Amino acid sequence: EVMIYISKKIPAQDGSRFLCFGRIFSGTVVSGTNVRVLGPDYRPGSTSDLQIKNITSVGVMVGDRCMPMNSVPAGNVVAL
Repeated sequence: EVMIYISKKIPAQDGSRFLCFGRIFSGTVVSGTNVRVLGPDYRPGSTSDLQIKNITSVGVMVGDRCMPMNSVPAGNVVAL
């Protein structure tokens, strides 16, 4: 399993999705993986404020650039 804290969401230019920046605390993020997104009002055992989303692409932040990767391990800052 993977745990990521998303600290910033930026809307894409077309407005259909977001670019999310965060730190991986455990596990490895892999492109094509489905993840559970827990919102601020999520309560354990509940399905409210819970979404299942697919990670379409993963990148590692290097300075002001994002380098595309297939997978990124814990301890890194990623762009999803």
